[in-house]
Amino acid sequence: MAKGKAVPLWLAVLDKVAQEKEAQEALKDVSFSMVIVFTDEDNESLSLVIDKGKSTSFEGEIPDYQAKVSYRSDVFRDLVTEKLSPMKAIQKKMITIDGDLAALLNLVYLMPYMKKNYELLTGK
Repeated sequence: MAKGKAVPLWLAVLDKVAQEKEAQEALKDVSFSMVIVFTDEDNESLSLVIDKGKSTSFEGEIPDYQAKVSYRSDVFRDLVTEKLSPMKAIQKKMITIDGDLAALLNLVYLMPYMKKNYELLTGK
């Protein structure tokens, strides 16, 4: 069980995203799997699997991911809330990427829904 705050928060956000019909429609042609590691929280991680509109997320690391991304939880938050651009985060080496970068780019489809649900859950 996660000891930090990032994994439970982002699992709650992703659970809300998974329930949104609009998000399912936006992801209907997308399939990928990834692991997100929060380096400032003892490398706690969550896994995200998208399969043609169906989104599943859970604590821990799946072994057969297409992309694994590591960053501090505040960097991930700032990416989702658009306070930080992905390009700037990469240029400043705030992100470590392992695996298929093209698969990781699929996360772009989720970002608007993640931002909305993050704001709803946190009031920020």
